Amino acid sequence: RIFQTPPRAPRPWPRPGPPRRCASPRMLAAPASAVLGALRPRKRCRCGLPSPMVNVLSLLVLLQCASADDDRSLFKGATDVTVLHPVDFEVTVLKDTRAWVVDFYADWCGHCIRFAPVYKAMAAKLAGEPRVRFGAMNCAVHSDFCGGIGVHGYPTVRVFHFPGYTLSGGTEKGGENVERKDIGSVDNIALWINSHLPAGWVPAGLESSVESGVASGAAALPQLTNAPPALQKSPAAAAPQLTNSSLEASHETPANAAASSTAVIAEELGQQSSGQPGAAIEGASTTALSAELAALREVKEKPVAFQHLWDAEVAFLVSLRHGTFLQASVPNNATGGPSVLDGPALAELCRWLDFVAGMLPTEGARRDAGRAAAAACEAERARGRLDHDEWTHVLEGLGIDAVPSQAGVEESGYWALCKTYTCGLWSLFHLLTLAAGDSKIRHGPGFLASSSSSSSSADAASASVSPEETLLRIRGFVAFFFGCETCSEQFLQTFDSCELGRCALAPGDGMGSALWLWQVHNHVSQRVAGERGAELPEPWPARDQCDVCRGAAGQMDDRAVYLHLRSAYWQPFASESFFSFSEPSEMALLLSGIAATGYCAWHALKGSFRHGKSS
Repeated sequence: RIFQTPPRAPRPWPRPGPPRRCASPRMLAAPASAVLGALRPRKRCRCGLPSPMVNVLSLLVLLQCASADDDRSLFKGATDVTVLHPVDFEVTVLKDTRAWVVDFYADWCGHCIRFAPVYKAMAAKLAGEPRVRFGAMNCAVHSDFCGGIGVHGYPTVRVFHFPGYTLSGGTEKGGENVERKDIGSVDNIALWINSHLPAGWVPAGLESSVESGVASGAAALPQLTNAPPALQKSPAAAAPQLTNSSLEASHETPANAAASSTAVIAEELGQQSSGQPGAAIEGASTTALSAELAALREVKEKPVAFQHLWDAEVAFLVSLRHGTFLQASVPNNATGGPSVLDGPALAELCRWLDFVAGMLPTEGARRDAGRAAAAACEAERARGRLDHDEWTHVLEGLGIDAVPSQAGVEESGYWALCKTYTCGLWSLFHLLTLAAGDSKIRHGPGFLASSSSSSSSADAASASVSPEETLLRIRGFVAFFFGCETCSEQFLQTFDSCELGRCALAPGDGMGSALWLWQVHNHVSQRVAGERGAELPEPWPARDQCDVCRGAAGQMDDRAVYLHLRSAYWQPFASESFFSFSEPSEMALLLSGIAATGYCAWHALKGSFRHGKSS
């Protein structure tokens, strides 16, 4: 009987049908109650765990995200500044009746780092004022939320619930920006608060606190005329002003570089490297898989150019996730709404991604970058807009060659040489200018070239490596997708005013374009050092990195510097390093030679075998 009527076989696991998501990244931007409600599946999640366990694990994920934010926060340990997260922003800020001042920053942004002490000092001065609260959110970690409320650059200071400040275009959720001139120093911030907070205003529910605590009105707000004593110890320690600067400078040279006897890494956002390439990775990353860590360790054993390429690809991934929607349009409503990229920003995104997809030196990197380029360009051509949710779906699981996708989410544990995002961007920019100067390298055409019927692939590939086009694409990236607003303005001013002889360069001058970017990098280093009151660094590369880069009188030798840049960023990927041939006949000749050599070797071995057998 058992064999005649066998029991019904169980349904295969996992069950067919669309899998349920255990947790959506966008839940991080929702209130806690909404998160718990969304995480209550009807039966089981695709991970196979019962509903209560899913809820517990989801809360642990949220706590882990908050912990990662706190570890990178510029306000860690600041008792007077509340570290904000998307999950508690609505309850803590939007539903509060007190006036809030919030600093939206990125932990890699040099201006944000220099502004943090000013912000902390102001919060400490107003610690006894119950009507005003100070908060801060790290947009380098929560870029989706910051982009959703229209934060386009860092640092951005916004105010909420100020009765004396009329909203001019912000959303209820996004607050209203405070102009940059009003947040440059402790005095400026105090003056702004005094002028926009009415003397008799008391938040609802705080009447007793104001009456029994501090006197209400303007007397509660200190009329500051000097910076706090803690910031008056010396001119170098004084409260820094937000002055114009450009992309933060950094130069890295690993200990195993062939062109250098010691590892000398220039100042990156005021921090000195340990001298060991990728020192931040060891024991720091808790999210990377062992295979990914093994790949990074392997890269750090290779020549310096491979390490620069790795960091450039990490920075590229970070920019895809955290920079793409900086210039997105946000619907003007109470909830912020989804971000939409359109117009010139979307057009520039298509050009930039298509350009990078044709310029990266490895086939895998070009393939992966091409996936992002195809999605952006198709969205522009078909609809003229790119939704944030659509872009998030494109980036799911997208790495660049051996660099995993997780590096774009949390990059701090994935650097080979660099320690910050800006350093990785410099590596990317230098690599691109050097690649454009290599006229023999065969770059694959990008998405636009492959889909264009007006020109041949060869013509499109040739155009993609134009040094002039390279600098234009770098400019477009800085203008639309780099978060440091002041840095971007300074770089665009340098570019558009033809400083350092840019406009005198011929369109095909690869060496001139690479050296122009090198000069800009050095000028930024000196400008940043001057703003900090530090000793001006010597031009990069340093003497122990390139002893032939300086002439007898100490001036930099352009040709020697160019060769050093190629060695540090491009030499292993250069055309002469691969089997690349200008004519098909050259390849045929090589193959014929290999075949003839193999044939002779086979005959020699065959004759030797017969001779041994006969004897």
